[in-house]
Amino acid sequence: MAPRPPDITLSEEAEDWVPRIAGGISLGLAHTFKIIEPDLTNPRTTHWEAAFRLFDLLL
Repeated sequence: MAPRPPDITLSEEAEDWVPRIAGGISLGLAHTFKIIEPDLTNPRTTHWEAAFRLFDLLL
């Protein structure tokens, strides 16, 4: 995960959600590979770039 800027303070409740959100984004990334290339087993740079371009549109 990227470090949080030092001027941002999260509540304890929000802090508890960070791992769940990161996990959800990771799972979404994994599913994105299957949408882009259903039979893909070892993503190459081009696959990663396509997945990140899609995520950039959504996030």
